[in-house]
Amino acid sequence: MIVSDLFEFDLFPDFRLVGGAEGLGREVRTVLVFDAPDIGYWIRGGEFLLSNGYVFKDDPEKFIRFMDDLA
Repeated sequence: MIVSDLFEFDLFPDFRLVGGAEGLGREVRTVLVFDAPDIGYWIRGGEFLLSNGYVFKDDPEKFIRFMDDLA
């Protein structure tokens, strides 16, 4: 399965892809639901990350740094 497959159907009508459209062709090997600020330590690539963003509520800039670190 690739990322764009997840958005082909109306399974996630309220979700937004924040990782970038250039990644729509990437393979998804596993799905992770996270609400931990150290999730970057646990991922290895090929994960589709789901989050409500709660861990970034007090510091939205931390989300930007998190995304930069993932890239």
